[in-house]
Amino acid sequence: PNLSDREQILQEHAKNKKVEKLNLDGLFKQFAYIWRSKKRYEFALKLIELDPHPNAKFRTNQTLNNNNDFYNIYNIKPKDGMYKNPSKRVHLW
Repeated sequence: PNLSDREQILQEHAKNKKVEKLNLDGLFKQFAYIWRSKKRYEFALKLIELDPHPNAKFRTNQTLNNNNDFYNIYNIKPKDGMYKNPSKRVHLW
């Protein structure tokens, strides 16, 4: 996953844990909302060539599916499309 996106969501997550009413559902939805996009196929291919950043869908999904709380909030199971085996989830420290 994109490390800066991962750190951004972790920092927001940490801030939210300090708030009495933890709203991870809202945090995860807002993160996905920020990165939503719609592009023509040809343009998306051109961006892969020119833009050093991952595309928005990959950027969002890979950031969220490495967060254990994401699995708990949405009750994600091994047969779900967003599931990633815990041994393959990225954890830096």
